[in-house]
Amino acid sequence: TFHVGLRAMASLDSLLKLLLDPGSRSASFMMALAADDVQRIHYAQACFLCSQYLPMLLYYSGTSEATLKFPASLSYTTSRGLPLYACLSFWMAGWCCFVRTLWASGDASIQFFSGQMLATALVTAWFNKPGQGKICDLIHMASASAYILDHVVFMELLAMDTAYRSLFYTAFAFTGAALYCTRAIKLSE
Repeated sequence: TFHVGLRAMASLDSLLKLLLDPGSRSASFMMALAADDVQRIHYAQACFLCSQYLPMLLYYSGTSEATLKFPASLSYTTSRGLPLYACLSFWMAGWCCFVRTLWASGDASIQFFSGQMLATALVTAWFNKPGQGKICDLIHMASASAYILDHVVFMELLAMDTAYRSLFYTAFAFTGAALYCTRAIKLSE
């Protein structure tokens, strides 16, 4: 049991280093990727992009409700009907590819972090139902915010270009502004 405790402490230390300085793992992680790992990451990226944009297109095509709201958050547009199923299908396909690559790295802190991120996203999706109460809305908002912030660690780990990171931060800021502006819409329901 002493050795188990030491391994747990080492894993915790490794996880803290990943969270505080994900760039320190980036070079070794990226160099260890095989060609099929890179291909899986690109496939996951395409799936994740489809999970974002296809539901919006489906929602604004009128596939889930007769009276459309504009502006509407991704959470709102994917809360029911065909947009929900499209979002979850592409998102799960992306995570299946991404997790396979992350877990193949053998790095326990990357494995733990990716599991935590996936669990956070599942909580976000679970607490995203039309007409739910305030507590469920708060859980959804908190877990969605944590999930968005988790992306910062993976941007560092994957050594994403500064332009993509800047775009992510800009989109995050616009999302916050849009959520603030759409609060009146949600309160009127």
